[in-house]
Order: sequence, then structure tokens, then C-alpha cells
Amino acid sequence: MTRARWSGVAALLAACSGGHDAPTAPPTTGRLELPATIERGVPVSLRLRDAAGPRVVWSVADTSAAQLSDPSDTGAVITGRRSGAVVQVLAVVGRDTLRGRATVAPPPRLVLGFRPLDTGDLDLYEVALDGGELVRLTPDSPRDDTSPSISGGRLVFTSVRDGRPALYELPSMRGPAVRLRSSSAAESSPALAGQRVAFVSAADGSDRVWIADGTGTATRLTATAGEGAALEGGPAISPDGETVAYWTTDAGSPALRLTGWDRRTTQLLAPDRNAAFAPTWAPDGRSLVFASNRDTSSGGPTSLYRVARGTGSVTRLTHATQAQSDPLLLPDGRLVYVQRTGSATGVLVWIDPAQPARSHVVPLPPGLPSTPRYRP
Repeated sequence: MTRARWSGVAALLAACSGGHDAPTAPPTTGRLELPATIERGVPVSLRLRDAAGPRVVWSVADTSAAQLSDPSDTGAVITGRRSGAVVQVLAVVGRDTLRGRATVAPPPRLVLGFRPLDTGDLDLYEVALDGGELVRLTPDSPRDDTSPSISGGRLVFTSVRDGRPALYELPSMRGPAVRLRSSSAAESSPALAGQRVAFVSAADGSDRVWIADGTGTATRLTATAGEGAALEGGPAISPDGETVAYWTTDAGSPALRLTGWDRRTTQLLAPDRNAAFAPTWAPDGRSLVFASNRDTSSGGPTSLYRVARGTGSVTRLTHATQAQSDPLLLPDGRLVYVQRTGSATGVLVWIDPAQPARSHVVPLPPGLPSTPRYRP
């Protein structure tokens, strides 16, 4: 399914002057300031600078009006028009006509699991961060497909199309899926980095993290740690491919552990409070974001936290009233996550960690998204 959608200043894509000629005016001493590049779907403010001084004249969030009046009562009337990938903005302030222009950049793209309410089928989808161009990637499967991981143009994921969870691959991001590994044990939650893959397997009777290289030979990551009744899950490989982050119950409540690919080094992170799940790496590899209810009573909604790899210091990023999970850090530092809204529904949200109170919901059909991953 493809949806054309422009929001934020990208609403100017839909805004147009209706074919009328732009008003003429004598030379102006003011100017209209807007970013040189605008990401489609991202809210932005236009600033007017003239004899009255600099002031915000229009904060665009989500509108498709053809003509917009200044909400701050400064007397500016702003219209916009799109030509190709360029937005041209016109502000009439008294007898002055101010012009600005910006290039519209496409938003980042994601691959995620999504279960629409109308079908109930859990499949992989590709979607832009503004909700546009939603495409189903696994239409051939009558069973659940989820937990994607992407590296080097390869997409691996979990599917139960053969009756139990197993790892599959979409080699070109499209087309029929192929079985990645042949195993009689249930395998799930893959994390891909080049030819390396970490995943959860019940091959020894309990869910543990295993690793495999290009040869396909799998080895249990925690050969000497996490014995007994400990469970493991949610592996994520570091940007340099040398460390696996995952949650483990080997210290009691689920906590984060880092173990080297060579299995020679291991480090327990933030083990002192309630459960920690779903680690994801920062692009620079210096920190991770995870979901936890460490600051709420047991069973309370999970919020998102950042933990420094070197020191183990933890910073709370969100204050959830409904459970938040499946965090993803984009290359530009934005944080994407899933927030539950009901037993079978949720929304995909992104924030700038520098402004965590300003959240942006990615418009998707009603349903439940899960495990978003960045699609380079």
C-alpha cells in the first residue's frame, strides 16, 4: 500500500497558490528564515526577521491548508508551493513580500513487524518515518513474520511458516523468503552484522543466545556464563561487530550483559533494579538504549533508558504511562520506539532525546507495530 503524505513544513507540498500570480511588492528590508533542508513530515518553525525584530511567525506541525495566516498575530500571511523537491514560501507582511525556499529531503525508512487490526496477520513492512510508502514485504507467508535485522543489503527475520520459529532471509529485501539455517530447534530474534548473526535458540533446552558466522556453524555465546535456569534474549550486535548485547536472568531479574564475539570478555550492565529488555546500540557504540520498569513498581509500564557502555551510568529518557518497548536509535540520534495503546494495538513513536517531551507519532493503520529497524 502506498500513501502520499506531506506533513510538517512538508504540508507546504500540498499548499499551493491556486495558480494565482505571486503578489508584487517594493523591495523589503526583512527576510523569512527557514532551514535549507526540511525532512518530509518533521515539524519546523518559520522565523520572520524585519524591523520589528526576529520572531516565529508560523510553527507548522500537520496541515494541508492552501493559505495559512500568522497565528501569532504579527500580520503575516504565508502561502507555500512545491515544485519538485523544492518548497517555495511566500510571506506578505504589510507591504513587504518575503520569500524563502527549502529542499525537501525524504525521511529515513524502517522495516518492522506489523499486525494490522483488519487482517490480524503479522508480517514485515517497510515504511518511511512519516508513515508514507507503507509496503508489505512478506505477503507470501500465512504465518507470523517478525523481528527483522538488516545489514549489507540483507534482511533476516523470524518466521513460524514451518510450524516453529526459524530464521529466514529476504536476500534482496523483496521476493520469496529462504530458510537461513536448518535446525530442529526453535530459533528467533536474529541480529545481523555482515556475515555474523546472533540469535536465540532453545537447542540446549532453554532460550539462550547463540552466534554463527558465514559458515553457518553455531556456537552458544555464553558457554561458561549464565548456567542453570538463566534465560537470555534480545541480542543486538555492536556497530563494530565485536560485541553482543542481550538481556539475561543470570543475576536474578533480567539485566543487560555485553559479551565479546570471541566470548573472552563479558560485562553486566545496570543489574541493580527491575527488569531490563530490548537493548539497542547507539550508532557510535558508546551507549545502549533499553526498556525497563526500574523506576516503577513491579509490573509497571516500561520506559526507555540510556546506559553508558564504559561506566554503566543510566539516564532515563522517557516517562511512560503506557508500556514502551523495541527502541531503535537512528544514525542522526533520533529514538524510535513502540508504545502500547491496548492489548492488540500500539503506535510507532519517535523523539529527539534532547527534547524527549516532544513525541511524534508515525501515522500507520490501526494495529500493533513491533521491532522497528533502520533500513539504510
